[in-house]
Amino acid sequence: MNWARERGVPTIFHIDDDLLDIPIELGAAKQALHMHPDRLATIRYLLAETTLAYCSTPALRQRLFGDGESSRVVAGSLYCAHRVRRAPVEPIRSVIGYMGTDHSHDLAPVVPALVRLLTGRPEVTFEIFGSTPMPDALKLFGDRVRTIPPVGDYGAFMDTLEGLGWTIGICALAQTPFNAVKADTKWVEYTACGFAVVASRGTVYDACCADGCGLLVDGEAEWFAAFERLLEDGGAHRAQVERAQEKLRRDYSPERLAEQVLSVFARAQELAASAVAPTTHASSAGTEADAPPADERDVDGFHVDAFIDDKVVGWAWSPQERGRAEGLPLEIWCGDVRLGWNARRMRRSDVDAHVGDSSHSKGFELPIGGLHALFHLLDDAPGLLPSVRLDGRSYAPPSFRAHRNDLASFRTLRTADGRDRLHVADLWWANSRLLKVRSLDAPAVTSGITPTVLRVYQLQRAPTGTLGLIQVDEQELSPHAAIYPVGMRSAYMPLLVVGCTAAGEIAFIDLVPFPSLLRGGPHEAEVSALGDESGSLSDLRRLSDTYLTDCIGGENHPAEFALAGLDIDLSTVIGTEPIFDPSLREWLAAVPRIPVGATNIEARVDRDLGDRGFADHAVAQLKRPDGAASRPGRLRLSLGNAAVPTIAGLVSREPLPSASAFAPHIVTDPAAPTKRWFIALPEGGPLAAVTELGRIARQSFPALEGRGDDPQPDPHADRLLPLAILFRDLGAPTQADLISPVPRDQPTILPQIGPSAPSISVLVLVEQPEHNLQPLLASLAAQAAPNVQEIIVGAAAHDSKLDSLRQLVADILPGLGQVVSDLDTSQINSALNVLASRATGDVLVLLDQSMILHDPRTLDTLARLATLDGTGTVGCLQIRARTPAENNYVLKSAGLFPGRVDFAGPPALSLKELDSIALLPMAIYPVAANLLTCMAISMYVWREVGGLKDATALSAQAGVTLSTRAVEAGYTNLCTSLLSVTARDFPRSPRGVKVFEATRLSAARLLPAVRASTLVRSF
Repeated sequence: MNWARERGVPTIFHIDDDLLDIPIELGAAKQALHMHPDRLATIRYLLAETTLAYCSTPALRQRLFGDGESSRVVAGSLYCAHRVRRAPVEPIRSVIGYMGTDHSHDLAPVVPALVRLLTGRPEVTFEIFGSTPMPDALKLFGDRVRTIPPVGDYGAFMDTLEGLGWTIGICALAQTPFNAVKADTKWVEYTACGFAVVASRGTVYDACCADGCGLLVDGEAEWFAAFERLLEDGGAHRAQVERAQEKLRRDYSPERLAEQVLSVFARAQELAASAVAPTTHASSAGTEADAPPADERDVDGFHVDAFIDDKVVGWAWSPQERGRAEGLPLEIWCGDVRLGWNARRMRRSDVDAHVGDSSHSKGFELPIGGLHALFHLLDDAPGLLPSVRLDGRSYAPPSFRAHRNDLASFRTLRTADGRDRLHVADLWWANSRLLKVRSLDAPAVTSGITPTVLRVYQLQRAPTGTLGLIQVDEQELSPHAAIYPVGMRSAYMPLLVVGCTAAGEIAFIDLVPFPSLLRGGPHEAEVSALGDESGSLSDLRRLSDTYLTDCIGGENHPAEFALAGLDIDLSTVIGTEPIFDPSLREWLAAVPRIPVGATNIEARVDRDLGDRGFADHAVAQLKRPDGAASRPGRLRLSLGNAAVPTIAGLVSREPLPSASAFAPHIVTDPAAPTKRWFIALPEGGPLAAVTELGRIARQSFPALEGRGDDPQPDPHADRLLPLAILFRDLGAPTQADLISPVPRDQPTILPQIGPSAPSISVLVLVEQPEHNLQPLLASLAAQAAPNVQEIIVGAAAHDSKLDSLRQLVADILPGLGQVVSDLDTSQINSALNVLASRATGDVLVLLDQSMILHDPRTLDTLARLATLDGTGTVGCLQIRARTPAENNYVLKSAGLFPGRVDFAGPPALSLKELDSIALLPMAIYPVAANLLTCMAISMYVWREVGGLKDATALSAQAGVTLSTRAVEAGYTNLCTSLLSVTARDFPRSPRGVKVFEATRLSAARLLPAVRASTLVRSF
């Protein structure tokens, strides 16, 4: 040690077990040997005095060094590496095996399950490879159990292990402090040999067995069940081994281990050099006249001249390269991960004059803009700090932070430009752990570096809590068009893509900052919603660039985000929603750095009959891993069941419309993602004024809550920025949902909303006397509304039909019904005005004769909503047959939403119905207008707007004109999906009243109603 230190030779102490605390379970003799005071003193000396301590696992590093000694201690991300030696094959015999040395205590918990299995399955045998003795309980099975003696040479050991041909390999570990810092070597060796792994849960094997690469068990029953499953189901056995071997190729390759070891050597050399080398750096390029004295020319230097696109251009020099024809390469590092190197081929005569050397290879051009973008995206995480190393010394190149307002520095997916010898044409999700990358033929470029290897890195949080890079995949690049499968550890964490030669010379570094935006990913929908080209690769790149700069911030960005935090409504969650995905929560904490909390905790406890177990567990799961409580922001976004925040909302720094409003959002069906909907509800109106009504309306929508003391922007300014994605089943509702969206056992649909019993006048205009009116009248008689003043039926018919109509009304509605004749039913407006003039109630309910109020709470609910301050017209859902001869029913909204908007020629606006209750479930929402087929309006509003003024023969147009004038008077038209009625007749128009072209209202008059309406747009 002293000899090496005096000569500047680096020393490395590699340790792969906690040799300072050997347990008695490994044997008294082994414990006595390792715990001898002289041996312990030697271990401690080596740990403290070598240039670099190299621990086999991060857990061992934490055990031996705690949080200190970070500069001279490294831990490997992998310890054992292998290529696949034997692909999975159909087993000829059923053999379960265990490999180990003096580990009887680890195998002991598995023995009862093995006894049970061997007893019930005579064809199964058991083998131990190594010095672990055969348990006495298993010796009873005679020649069905055997021990293979240990093999000292590792190559011969692996040959022997492969030749055993086990069906299942046991990775058993007892829960002891010594085992807590061990590596996952057994899994690697078993997997390389084609064995299916069953491992102890809660140990080092949890990570390698994840994603179906091994079965994790605990206890006799689970060990037995795992053995039975793999022996019984050959397909499951083969699939598990194939997944494990794919992970082995991706994460445990010898090349990755070699790169790790070389990086350890380089780190040791750097530490040894820094102990003796001068620390003065050259700070600027000089001229020959400015050349330093000869005694200063042995000082190394690193200097940046310019930032060009994503590259840093400058020069570097080391005394070690004096007289060399080529400059020493510059190694590019991200934290503790060596990505590769770049040669320096640029002629710099000014540098030669400065350093006094005749070599012409001092200049560099480093593509490290993506590294700085990643570093700043992760809030300058120390484990991601970009650095450049020359001749064992490390330099931190100047940050791009000063150039943050230059979008060229933060462009993502540069490989899509086709200028880096890899022309990416498309990327998409194959599944949550695999991307597909489609490339075109490589461009014909005669100069520069031609990459032949593609390496992909992703973020991983170490046990200490720090973030760092880990390589997740490596692919050989083809000069021709190809599709590359790229593995991922997380569906959300940024991807760093490095193209290099087989020797490691870097051609390009690319960044995919938000992989969840890719086609098939959780955030794919917002690319389609906000992009200009239907979710194309160009849309993806533009959004990624924008989100990256917004998330990082800059001098021209507001200091705080729009959102300070997320709140998850626990009242309806079950714990399997996307927000509880650990990879999503890890990403939320690391990238947008937004805290996640919970609301309605006590409501959840009440629902669980006082049991706090689920609520407390959910709250604990939602906390940020780094413990941070907040980030600068103004509002909190409340999310309900099966919702995730959009990246657009998480990174936005622009003011959002309100301190208490509905959040614009996207609804998508996971089972049929080809059609999605964008929904934005305007703020204000009765939904904001009535606390209880707002609470009910927010049950199904994301909502914003926060400070209300700031100046409020235009409430419509950011209605097109979706803040959440709701994953819902948009299939046909069940019969029960059609009839009673709110269960019948709930006495009132809107408790504590509006006057308890507003008086009601029902108006029914009979346009077709030959149709049976009895179903409607019977449903009115069954209504539970306590204060129905009168039911006025208007008709124009011969005396004989009028007599029968009067008798029917008198029989079904004694004392309530009255019939008004001599009406011109061809003029709907004037006829309804006559009926309304006879009404005495507080609320008018207008009904088409084809309606059936199958829910006895209909009149009460519509009347309560109509009497709220600020409410104009009120509608609800209508059940209709798809075609006249069909028994297949659909649920339509009587409320009309903005449809086609076209100002290319003559101004044209249209309004449309909504097809699916799943888009607006259990909610109350503003609409542009309501149809007269089933509409409520307070008598006060009716009189203020002057009733129905424009002469028309179409009830659809009459409803729109009335609703439009209500908006012009400052009221909000509402529709609710809490309630449905039945329309017996198929609409007379072949397309129904799906679209109302504004033929009787100018575009200028319709615009206020459109702006006040909920926006529902499919894409």
